[in-house]
Amino acid sequence: MLCLIASVLVCVAVWQKFDPKFFVIFVFSLVCTEVFIKMRWRLSLPCPYCGFNPVLYLQDPEKAAQQVKSFLDSKKQDLDFWLRDKNPYKNIKPIKKSQDSISKRV
Repeated sequence: MLCLIASVLVCVAVWQKFDPKFFVIFVFSLVCTEVFIKMRWRLSLPCPYCGFNPVLYLQDPEKAAQQVKSFLDSKKQDLDFWLRDKNPYKNIKPIKKSQDSISKRV
């Protein structure tokens, strides 16, 4: 709705009348809005506590694990990170793979 209103206002401000160029401005503003929403959604996905990114995990689990490891390694020197309640080193236990789970995958 805001894209429609903005397009009409831009059209009237530039050409002083309603012009068919309004549709081009409207479509361009819709595309820009959609791109902005997708980028904002994508940037909000990684966990602020451990750096886990679920989209990256679906594409490449090893790369996602490496990203979490590098995030946690960079936070090891940060004193605020150690003092906060949601510290992953305090709350998350490492996953140990058992022979049963390995044999089920093969």
